[in-house]
Amino acid sequence: MSRWLDHADALRDFLEDNVIYCSAAPLVPVIVDRGKDLTATIAKSVAKAGGAAVIILWEGAKNAEPASRLLRMGANYSVLCITKPVVAGSAVACDDLCEAVAAAMHDWVPADTPNIVAQRLAVTEITIQPSASFMIYEISAEVLRLPIPS
Repeated sequence: MSRWLDHADALRDFLEDNVIYCSAAPLVPVIVDRGKDLTATIAKSVAKAGGAAVIILWEGAKNAEPASRLLRMGANYSVLCITKPVVAGSAVACDDLCEAVAAAMHDWVPADTPNIVAQRLAVTEITIQPSASFMIYEISAEVLRLPIPS
C-alpha cells in the first residue's frame, strides 16, 4: 500500500478511537476510499441507526519543497461527513459530526511520526456539497510532508 493510503488508514483508526460518533453506538463508520464505487456502502451506512458515514479520500500530493534535490511529498485529503438530509431519532446531525471530525483531525500526527511539525494534518477548509439525497460536509486537509520510506 502507498504511504498516502497508510496515512489515511491511520487517520481512520484515530477517528474511530477519538470521535464520539465513530466510537460509540449507534456507530458511524469511517471508510477509506480506495477507488471503488462506494455508493451502496454509503447508502447502507446512512440507512442504519447512526444515519451517517465518514469517507476519507486521498486527493493527491504536493512537493513541499520543489527546489530541493530531495522529493518531499505531502498529501491532500478530503473527508466527507454524510448524513440523511433530515435528522430523525438517534441519527447524528451532519454539522455536529463534521465539527467533531474536523476538531479531531486538525493538528493530528500519526503516532510513529519523527517530525511532528512537517507531518501534522491541518484542516484547511470545510464546505457543504450539494446533493439531492444526502447532507454532505467536506473537510479539506493537508499534510506538508509524509515520511519517506527507507
